[in-house]
Amino acid sequence: MKQDEPQKKQTRQRWHQVFGQLLDLMLQPVDISVFLELEVLSAPPKADVLLLRNNQPQWTEAQREVLPDGIRDTTAGHIMMEFKYTESFNEAAVSQALVYDYLYKAKTRLGSQDVQTFLVCSKTPQAHSLKLFGYQSVQEGVYTSPYKLVEHLDIPQRTFNPGP
Repeated sequence: MKQDEPQKKQTRQRWHQVFGQLLDLMLQPVDISVFLELEVLSAPPKADVLLLRNNQPQWTEAQREVLPDGIRDTTAGHIMMEFKYTESFNEAAVSQALVYDYLYKAKTRLGSQDVQTFLVCSKTPQAHSLKLFGYQSVQEGVYTSPYKLVEHLDIPQRTFNPGP
């Protein structure tokens, strides 16, 4: 682009509105309401997660020594942990962790290589719950899944090493 050319303002097409208006025209005669914008939360979400952000370019050996199994193995500089103390590992916990993972990445414009999310449960997950999402033990107390939806949501079950 030449310097003297004005920058074109990038407009984002709101395809859901076009689609919604079309559906409204088609469905209104049969008494079906279509809502173009839907408020799903009464207030902006605040995630009840822990965030560990490395202040170094890479995790150091001293940092890795005090992180739990599974978590110490990540190369991501941002580690999100959704902690379930009274709840167990279940669909709701997975959904909640995935929402936080998605929203944090969208807000910070970071990718999956930059952010790793973990679902930390105080109760050992039941075998049938793990199987539902394809989780398998990759090392003692650390579960991962090859399923695309949850492949970036690991479950560590080992405790923190208090260090020297």
